Amino acid sequence: MDYIKDFLFSKLQNTKKPIYIYGMGNGSEKLKMLLDRYNIPLSGIFASDEYVRGHSFLGFFVKKYADIPDDAIILLAFGAFTEELFQRFERMGEKHEFYAPDMPLFGDEYFEPSQLKEKKAEIEKAYSLLQDDLSRSVFENTVKFKVTGDIRYLKEIASPRDEIFQNLISLGKEESFLDLGAYDGDTVREFQMRTNGSYKGIAALEPDIKNFKKLEKKTEGAVLYNKGSYSFEGTLSFSAEGSRNSSLLTKGNSTIEVTTIDALSAIHMPTFIKMDVEGSERETLLGGINTLKNLKPKLIISAYHKNSDYFELINLVNHINPNYKLYLRHQPYIPNWETNIIAL
Repeated sequence: MDYIKDFLFSKLQNTKKPIYIYGMGNGSEKLKMLLDRYNIPLSGIFASDEYVRGHSFLGFFVKKYADIPDDAIILLAFGAFTEELFQRFERMGEKHEFYAPDMPLFGDEYFEPSQLKEKKAEIEKAYSLLQDDLSRSVFENTVKFKVTGDIRYLKEIASPRDEIFQNLISLGKEESFLDLGAYDGDTVREFQMRTNGSYKGIAALEPDIKNFKKLEKKTEGAVLYNKGSYSFEGTLSFSAEGSRNSSLLTKGNSTIEVTTIDALSAIHMPTFIKMDVEGSERETLLGGINTLKNLKPKLIISAYHKNSDYFELINLVNHINPNYKLYLRHQPYIPNWETNIIAL
């Protein structure tokens, strides 16, 4: 692959075709900023028919798909995980050039081919640590997708979440589960289902108060904390969204208490930790150094919130405890979200 020539934004700089963003919201705003950064003109915005109500967005009248030109290039600006949407994208891709530009959920570090050169040693080290062919394919296709925006690379490596528990993580009756970023308790319920209700204990953290109230209503058999996880105990600025996207930020709309894996481990002695903490995965791992070294719990770590997560977090886990065996899995999702590191 020619990482400069095949880089999506280099391709868009050289096209004469009209470029349309598919979708509205935060993703569209980020994508418009990226196009402006590369001096790429945008021709318009369209949305799914059910969302078109004669309004404007980012200065463009929002069109229906049927109204965009046949030669238009489509840039996807939202996330999708349903088969219905996958099939819709595939139909669009049969008629148009269709891409899903790589945009991190958090932070302002966007992918550029120069990163592959600058971080070559780190990237190659992370790749060398992966334990099976599927992990290496996920890693390789992650890079290819980040370069090209071609969603076919994601389709090639997608595997269901069940595969993780069938082939990698084995849960027994004496598990102590630590759920970091519990949202409304969906992964607590998953754990309870996968252990047939036989386990030693569950502790779940959720910093967003609206999410925490949902967690309280929907969760039984667990110790619940209205806190975030980080590298130290204290308070931090927080952006409360009442959704999965609530996150720790330099300037948030509220403050929350944060604690560490090590502090929680003194109470709960986890054998299995799930970490989906909206961009704070690195700091959370640093707050669990003693636990990872001494207890070596099984880990599932989100590796897609920030641009470099897919290799930096692998290397960090290995640095903390080189005895971990590391795997990478991608669940069906467009763009490159729901990619997880599994450490055993």
